[in-house]
Amino acid sequence: MRARHRVGKLLLRQGIVWSGPHHAWLASLRFERPAVQAAYEACYDAVLMAEGRRARLDASIAAVARDPEWFPVVSRLVSTSREKWLCL
Repeated sequence: MRARHRVGKLLLRQGIVWSGPHHAWLASLRFERPAVQAAYEACYDAVLMAEGRRARLDASIAAVARDPEWFPVVSRLVSTSREKWLCL
């Protein structure tokens, strides 16, 4: 996710290390310089949109994977450790 990478780099330039899902913390961040704040908000909004798109796509893929027409093909492609994903 390019947007997440941009947010991480912007935070790193400000001396903040982002590791893991810290959305509440990220949403609360404020910067003294208005230009940095505007850039951060734009990048963070892009991260949220990309994560939303990914979640919708994952749900669509999971639905198709459970369809009787596709399940045999998908189950052959998915490793045993990932078969739990199909049961979501």
